[in-house]
Amino acid sequence: MVLIWMSYAMVTSSVVVGQQVTGQLVDVDFSVNCGDNIVRLTRDDIRLLKGNIAQKPKSFYQPSELPLHLFLLIVTGTQQPKADELVRTGAVSLISSVIRPEVDKAVIATYGGAIQIQQPPTGELNKLRSAIAGIDFGKSAAGNSPLWDSIGGTYKPLFARSDSNARRVVVLLGSVLDTSDEQKLRETSIDARQWNVAIYLVNVVDESMYYGAGDSILLSRMIGSMRSRWNRLAKQTSGQGYWPRDSSEVEVAINKLAQDLQRHYRLTYLTASNGANKRLDSLELRAVDPKMRRCKFTINNQRISENSVQP
Repeated sequence: MVLIWMSYAMVTSSVVVGQQVTGQLVDVDFSVNCGDNIVRLTRDDIRLLKGNIAQKPKSFYQPSELPLHLFLLIVTGTQQPKADELVRTGAVSLISSVIRPEVDKAVIATYGGAIQIQQPPTGELNKLRSAIAGIDFGKSAAGNSPLWDSIGGTYKPLFARSDSNARRVVVLLGSVLDTSDEQKLRETSIDARQWNVAIYLVNVVDESMYYGAGDSILLSRMIGSMRSRWNRLAKQTSGQGYWPRDSSEVEVAINKLAQDLQRHYRLTYLTASNGANKRLDSLELRAVDPKMRRCKFTINNQRISENSVQP
């Protein structure tokens, strides 16, 4: 039996019929991982339970039914020409793989000491590809704003104007040696979860690219520590970290990222409320088909639906 559990967040809205409060509509975002296979779930493939009592979803959304709003942040000014071209190629591949022009939107931004928007939100692939092609990787922006402070301060106003049903995804793509402390990454993780943002990290970094940066043993330890901290951040926000070293590995990483975005689902169910309950319910997801026992289910987020208050 595949089993997952999660409970958090404050309840503030209710479904109202006349003057009688009957409950809250809750959106539940979850993902399913069956290895390299992409499984297309239907609402009949899973059971949602609260205290061993089955809950009937009011709605169920396939990944293809959820708009994707992507904030693609490309790191520049690293003085690593070999890695820079891999990053540019990976960025074009990612946009081409995941953006559906009539449904999705992406923002292209660069960071080289400060974030600069190269292409505002659009679903037009030609504009997105052109913005990536025009990036000057050797140029640093004026300013010295910390990377993780810059990310949160930029995506929040962009996502605040996005479709409430959209999947919000940040992808950091570059060749980065980051020394941010654990506290800063913890704050980034908390912010991302509050905004329902998944963070994916594709860092094209290898010791051989940085032999001129100092002691090789110290450098190896620095990269290992960064990898551990970044992977933890990505996992906490329902994202993933990838660490390619050459063109073939970049292609594999981008393909895996695109596949992962096709594993995210959403359902909505009605939970009873008597006015005293101030927390969302503890939930379980179970696979109906025994053949799916090898799959891993993860509830990524629960929140009160924007459709909770009804006349």
